Amino acid sequence: MTNSFVKAIEKTNSYKTLPDEYKVSLDLCHPLYPHLTFKVTSLSQYLEIINIIKSVSKKAKCELVFRGMADHSWDLLPSIARKTLITDPSEHKMVSELMLLYPGEFTNISSNFDLLAKMQHYGLPTRLLDFTTNPLVALFFACYKEKKDSMGRVISTLPETQPFFDEHIEEVCGLHSIKNFGNYFLENLIENVISFAEFIYCMKYPLFAKPQYSNDRIKNQSAMFMVFQNEVWDYGAMSAYECFRTKGTTVDKYVRRENQDILQRENLQEIYPQITTSSSNIENWFVTYETLSKICNSYKSSIDAEVESQYYDQMFSRGLIPFKHRFSVVPQIKKIDNEIMRNAFCSILIEPKHKKKILEELDSININERFLFPELEYTVKYVKDKYWLSYKGVD
Repeated sequence: MTNSFVKAIEKTNSYKTLPDEYKVSLDLCHPLYPHLTFKVTSLSQYLEIINIIKSVSKKAKCELVFRGMADHSWDLLPSIARKTLITDPSEHKMVSELMLLYPGEFTNISSNFDLLAKMQHYGLPTRLLDFTTNPLVALFFACYKEKKDSMGRVISTLPETQPFFDEHIEEVCGLHSIKNFGNYFLENLIENVISFAEFIYCMKYPLFAKPQYSNDRIKNQSAMFMVFQNEVWDYGAMSAYECFRTKGTTVDKYVRRENQDILQRENLQEIYPQITTSSSNIENWFVTYETLSKICNSYKSSIDAEVESQYYDQMFSRGLIPFKHRFSVVPQIKKIDNEIMRNAFCSILIEPKHKKKILEELDSININERFLFPELEYTVKYVKDKYWLSYKGVD
C-alpha cells in the first residue's frame, strides 16, 4: 500500500474537488520532496487535508504517521546520519560510552530498539527519526518557534507492515554493537532472521516502530520512530567490474570464479548506470531495492541442476544471490530512495506568516508546549511565554 499511497490520495473524490489554492505544483516543490504537496493557512484547512489522507488509511486499515518540521528544507534524516561517514562507527562509540557511564539506566531494557529509543529521548544522535500518529502534534512542531521565519512542513506516509519487519528492525538497531564493519557482510545481518527476499522487501519500504510509552512525553506526543538502515555496498560487483575494465572485454580464466559469474550473468552498466562516471567510487555501488531486484532477475534461469555446490543450493533455497561476502554493510546511514519519496510520502506546507495563528488555534485545544513537554521545566517555560513575555522589553 505504501508505494501507491500518493496515487490512492489522488484517486479520491475529495482530492479531485479540492480547490487549487490548497495544491502546490510539482515544479514548485522542494528538490528533496518531489511529491504530492498541499499548503494551508489555518487549522481548519489542515484538518480538511488530513481527512482526505485519512480516507486512504481507513481503506488500507493502517495508521498514518506524520512528522512536523519547522523548516521545510530540512532533510528527512536521523541525527546520526548528518555526520556519520562510510568509515565512521560513531554510533558504536556513543552508545557504548553512555551505557558505560550510566549502566543502571539501561539494565532493564531487553531490545536494541528500546535501547536506542531511550537514548534518543535524552538527546543522543541515533538512527531513529521522530514521527507521530497524531497529525495535530506534527502541525505543532511544523509551526514551532525554532524556525518561525521559515516555511513549515508536515510530511506523512502510510507505513507498510509485515511480520518480519520487527525482527529486521531489531537486528538493524543492534548494529550499534559492531565495532568494526571491515568484515561485516549482509549475510551476517540477515542470518537466521530473514531471507534475502525479505531483506529486499524491507529495503523497498520505510521501517517504523512504536516505542514503549514509558513516560508522559512519549505518550502525549503519540510517538513513532522511523528506523533507518545502513548502506549496503556491492563489493563483489565493483570488484568484478574493475576486472572487466582492466583486463578487457573478455572474461578469461585468470578472473576469479565469483567475478566470472557476475560478469557473465549480470549487466552491471544497466544495474548501476552511475558507474560510467567513476567505477571506483564506493557510493556508486550502494544497493537499492531496484538494484537488488535487477540482480535477482539475472539469476532466475540459473536455479537448476547445474548448481552443484551445497553452499549455492542453500543460498538459492533462501533466495540469496550465491556470492559469499559480496555485499558489505557500512556504517553510513541509508537515505530514503527517490522513488519512495515520490510515491509513498506527501507533504503539507505552512507559510511563516500563518504559524503564530495556527499555534494559537492548537493551544485552544490543548496542543501546546505544556502538553507535549509535561516535565516541570517546560511547563514553567510555557507559562512564562504565555504571560510574562507578552510584555515587550521583559525577559
